[in-house]
Amino acid sequence: MKVIIVDDESFAIEALEYVLEDMAGVEVAGTFQNASEALDFVRDHKVDLAFLDIEMPGFTGIELAGYLKEAAPDIQTVFVTGYNNYAQQAFDVEAVGYILKPFSAERVQAVIDKVGKRASRKPENDVVIRTFGRFDIFVRGELLIFKSQKAKELVALCVDHRGGVVTMEEAIDKLWEDRLFDEKTKKLYRKAVMIATHTFEEAGAPGIFQTRRGLCYIERDKVYCDYYKLLEGEILPKSPFTGEYLFEYSWAEERVPEIWEIQELVEKQRGED
Repeated sequence: MKVIIVDDESFAIEALEYVLEDMAGVEVAGTFQNASEALDFVRDHKVDLAFLDIEMPGFTGIELAGYLKEAAPDIQTVFVTGYNNYAQQAFDVEAVGYILKPFSAERVQAVIDKVGKRASRKPENDVVIRTFGRFDIFVRGELLIFKSQKAKELVALCVDHRGGVVTMEEAIDKLWEDRLFDEKTKKLYRKAVMIATHTFEEAGAPGIFQTRRGLCYIERDKVYCDYYKLLEGEILPKSPFTGEYLFEYSWAEERVPEIWEIQELVEKQRGED
């Protein structure tokens, strides 16, 4: 289990790190006195659990927990603080623990055990897709890395189609809009399809990206996607739609007004309930 510690006081970091180093299966992947640096680290590295102080300069540990969840949906958080009046806020951001300073090794071990049990209950093919903001896919908490940006964009286009098929013609029109629809461009499409397929297979998630002759699509029922959850009437507190959707891709801009309308409708229905 890879963990990080975020606290603006160096002695507090050292004390917790000392306790964690004696725990089997736990690796302290990083320690940070700056919340922004911790967030940047989580965006680029696999982290299972974050120990967070609450009252820190910049933004609070409560705020950081929300940002961490956006960056890495599978990360778990626990607060280590000298204050007991933030328990409700910790519950609101789904923290797995709330440890008061000074802490004991037994209390920290209890949190580690709790996170381990949660991880063991996760489904094997847990694929999380984030579309609000930057497009990213996580397979069992690991960021999916594509060797080709066109392959990743092709998958994004399939996600945008909500389980519907994307034809070769449409894919080429969106991804290679400045090229002719000829054999050379078709070869680029087929290469992107092949890379996308292999990427999911190598990550242990075969069958998510499906292909047929001249067609490709996403198995919608096999993924957890913020966009799809909104379509089902659920607004995720950690990653609500704020106006950005697959922002790397210009073709996705036309979807933004529709998503705004859906979110407003969901919020209105919630208010009536």
